[in-house]
Amino acid sequence: MLHPLINDLECSNDGIGLNQSIFREDKAKKVLLVFGQDECIFKQFLLNNKAWQTKDGRFTCRPKDDGSGLMVSAFQGRSHGFGFPDFEKLKHAVNKYQKGKHYFDVKAAKRILSKTEKGDLEDDPFIRLFQYGNSDGKEGYWSYDHMVIQLEDVIDVLFVAFGKKYDFLFLFDHSCGHDRMRPDALNVNAMNVGFGGRIGHEMMHDSKILEVHGFLGKFLNTDDPCQLKKGDIQRFYFTEDDVGPFWMSEKKRKDRREDKVLGEKDRPKTKNELKEEILKNDPTKSVRGNSKQVQSIALAMGIDLKVSVPKIKEGWVGKSKGMKQVLYERGFLDLANIHLYSKDGPKDENNKTIDDDFSLKHLMAGCTDFVEEETLLQQKARQVGENLGVSVVVDRTPKGHPELAGEGIEYTWANSKIFLRRVPIGKRKTVDQFHKQVKLALSTSKGANLNKNKICKFAARARDFIAAYHLLSPPTSYPQEDQVHQAPQKLTMSDIEKGRKKYRSHRGVERSDTKWCVAVALATMKSAQCEK
Repeated sequence: MLHPLINDLECSNDGIGLNQSIFREDKAKKVLLVFGQDECIFKQFLLNNKAWQTKDGRFTCRPKDDGSGLMVSAFQGRSHGFGFPDFEKLKHAVNKYQKGKHYFDVKAAKRILSKTEKGDLEDDPFIRLFQYGNSDGKEGYWSYDHMVIQLEDVIDVLFVAFGKKYDFLFLFDHSCGHDRMRPDALNVNAMNVGFGGRIGHEMMHDSKILEVHGFLGKFLNTDDPCQLKKGDIQRFYFTEDDVGPFWMSEKKRKDRREDKVLGEKDRPKTKNELKEEILKNDPTKSVRGNSKQVQSIALAMGIDLKVSVPKIKEGWVGKSKGMKQVLYERGFLDLANIHLYSKDGPKDENNKTIDDDFSLKHLMAGCTDFVEEETLLQQKARQVGENLGVSVVVDRTPKGHPELAGEGIEYTWANSKIFLRRVPIGKRKTVDQFHKQVKLALSTSKGANLNKNKICKFAARARDFIAAYHLLSPPTSYPQEDQVHQAPQKLTMSDIEKGRKKYRSHRGVERSDTKWCVAVALATMKSAQCEK
């Protein structure tokens, strides 16, 4: 039986080092610990844009390129600061807990570790250094597979430390790895305009029409039995009992009802298909690189690069409906102007869409169930939490707003890079020296000195902006049928700054906005002399 190790942690107040919020509405609910995650690339010859020169115009030679690179994927939070400082105390207990257990995302574990069983953790999983690239000694490129493995290791550490005492929220940005969709997800990018497509993929799962707003359009005909109403379940594929594509004549629907085999054809195997065959033949084989490199490995193992498949004229029964049919069933299409609709809508001479109302992709992507669809990372995190008996939620911060991201983690990266720029080039000439300086730039006690107080400052600044956006945002309630809905005005940067200052003044705290990141970094950074 697992015994939480809260009392062994350095942080006071039940291991989180902070007082619980007095603003919690329901004190009976578990405390929610919030962590922010982000990735950052450090370059060996990261330099300032300006350099000193002598009176006669001479200055130190600067490298022509950026040198080697090192990627860092890290978590931080107000409760523990950057990383998890108590990991060394918990390492033995964490490895004991993980022994014999398997990762939830089996496919990701096989691709990254070539096995599903969890191994011993040597370093803090909250901070993972990754040597990206395809050359010898490199680890490939960071992807969803790496991220979901790191996240589950982080959750295991938190569970060993706290048991079921707390719930956890992880804030991610919208990178492609974090936003990877589930195989059966409601994903507009996986839909054709007409029926068919998604060959070899799972069908999108059914969706319930929960509300009129956001699910059904203004052209809904309640007398049409093929169109939906609130409470209905929409399937995204045609069944035997369906009428068929609405735009076809009765004769054409009959003719295109079933698949017709026209012969056979060869198609190249995909990169993932080749990877699966290679690992099936040799589970210990390291399969990295681009498509050509994977193909070379497959050829060396005697694996055929092509596969013979039937040449089929698709029928609509059992096939994906496509955007046009789905939007018709939801009442988003004006049937009187059906000829105007296309995937991206009408375009001008510069190939720019001039009317989104006739873009099938835009209409489909705006539906509430598509907007709120759970990503693969969110699903796996939720499943891990359910298995442990705690709530684990993955949420994503808005695109294009680094000032809100991950509990202020963007300020942490700025702080670390300010430190690294001040390290003389001579002390990071070799790769080993560079890696040592990056570790100092990520240190919680030396180098950049990313201590807990500093991380709390960064998180507070991020939350200032979140509060300002919240105060300035329009109400989320939908207008009544007899009310005119006015579009909200766009927020300017001055509006946001005014809202932020107003919020801060209500809390009685003032901050300096001028060169804030540099000021905070230099205030605590031990930059007088870099360690050799």
